[in-house]
Amino acid sequence: MTIVVSNTTPLSELAKVGKMELLRDVFGAIVIPQEVYHELTQGIHPAATQVRSATWIEEVKAKASDRAS
Repeated sequence: MTIVVSNTTPLSELAKVGKMELLRDVFGAIVIPQEVYHELTQGIHPAATQVRSATWIEEVKAKASDRAS
């Protein structure tokens, strides 16, 4: 099984044009770090509500050993 991890930009930009589900259609499910989730769900950006309601996006907390140095 392939795990797809996304950063903020693809979700944010696709949300702006109402096409965030393209990621779901291509990958089935994606994982985003907790920091990305918080960045996307703040304020009035289109991604804020779309990310919260997307059941195909999994938020995960990165361990210190997982972070890039």
